[in-house]
Amino acid sequence: MSGTSMDGVDLAYCELSPNDNGTWSYSIGASKTIPYSEVWRLRLSKLRNQNALVFYKTDRYYGQYIGQLIKDFLNENNLEADMVASHGHTVFHQPENNISVQVGSGHSEIRRIARHRLPLLQFAGVRSRGRRRSPLLPDARAPVTASLRPSAGCAGLS
Repeated sequence: MSGTSMDGVDLAYCELSPNDNGTWSYSIGASKTIPYSEVWRLRLSKLRNQNALVFYKTDRYYGQYIGQLIKDFLNENNLEADMVASHGHTVFHQPENNISVQVGSGHSEIRRIARHRLPLLQFAGVRSRGRRRSPLLPDARAPVTASLRPSAGCAGLS
């Protein structure tokens, strides 16, 4: 997760387990906050005023950056992930106008980490339902959980 505090990226490894009643249980294992370098902090804080090319490049570079952070986090903790979820970094958030824009697609890095990836979850939730905050599992659950094994590990930026 990366938010308006601009302090860094929060990572968490969560285990999901199906319950007999069709719901899911979870536990949070390893977690870590990685502070932004001054370069990333400045780039993200000024992004809303940049041109389209800088915005696009930042979207790609930031996605590759967080993908590498996730890979390093998993390696440091000797973990594997079945699914990676990423919120990205919110640049514009106006839920009253159905607008929420994140950067961090970087699909090339994230797709190598796990069988499933759920990039930029808040964007999908705001556009489809006009919500004020990110509905991570409700939007992601249906297409993915059917193929997860019990006690599946997830790493991500939520």
